[in-house]
Amino acid sequence: MLSLIKTEFENIYLSKLIKGGLIALTLSVLLGALVISIVIPPYSDWQENLENEIEHGYEKLEDPERAQDSRYFPDDEYIDPFIEYYQYHLDQNIRFPSPKILLTDMSLTYLVILICCSVIAVRIISREHNVPQPSLNYRIKMFVSKYMVMNIFVVILLGLELGFSILIGGVLIGFEGMFDPLVGYDLAEIPLIPHLLKAKLILVLVISVYLAWSMLIASIIKSRPWAIGIAIGSTAIGWFVSFIETDIIYGKVLPLWSKWFFFSYTQIAVYRFDTVSGSLIQFASLVLIVSLVVFLGASFFILNKKYSAPLHDGEIS
Repeated sequence: MLSLIKTEFENIYLSKLIKGGLIALTLSVLLGALVISIVIPPYSDWQENLENEIEHGYEKLEDPERAQDSRYFPDDEYIDPFIEYYQYHLDQNIRFPSPKILLTDMSLTYLVILICCSVIAVRIISREHNVPQPSLNYRIKMFVSKYMVMNIFVVILLGLELGFSILIGGVLIGFEGMFDPLVGYDLAEIPLIPHLLKAKLILVLVISVYLAWSMLIASIIKSRPWAIGIAIGSTAIGWFVSFIETDIIYGKVLPLWSKWFFFSYTQIAVYRFDTVSGSLIQFASLVLIVSLVVFLGASFFILNKKYSAPLHDGEIS
């Protein structure tokens, strides 16, 4: 098994896609940092900027029609809680907004990672069409090794993404406030590092499901270009649809049918966990795990049927 894992990992590492994926990952982080650097006021001005926004919130309360719209107050219904939320940052000297948004809200980079992993999954599985394998035991080991290697690659990508985000964000925006605690909407402070670890863990689960989904596509479709196109398309659609359906932050309820659709939870790792109920996290995890088992099982079953007539044990050492 270890030799199979090593071989598969070397195949991934030597792939030209890796270089392209790393370049795309770096560019997506750089683009996110550039956008945030425009939106976030300089460190020396953040308190004055937030005080002005709080004053603007009071103006909206007094005369909503005359007050201008503000990204700090996206919904008139929640002006009072937001004012209290922003005032807490001032009182506790917690920079808002801060560079840590680059660590906690990485939707574009997330999409790049999803697409990169989906393409690699298709390429790995598509090599197995019409390839004779000696025994069922060997086929299982081969299949498991491929999936394990892809998940190891996911962890490496997420680690690189975090490192790039800290480095690029610190250079372009500044390190001040990057590691401040998050503040929940109930004004409870959330340590940043445990939050990031929890988010990355859920993110690994979500991407693992997408890997299994791409493996299933590759096992059904023999044409690699078609399989890659469908995998990328479905991944991008799932990422986009999740924005429309899973409006969890403001407490809106998902349509009943979509609760069992794994695409609906694509963005759940990006959300602030203080805005997502524990029951929803548990249910999402259940849906993702069930989807993972179904996709992997179906993928292996189809590949096993498509293998050429197996050779006798011992013909391949």
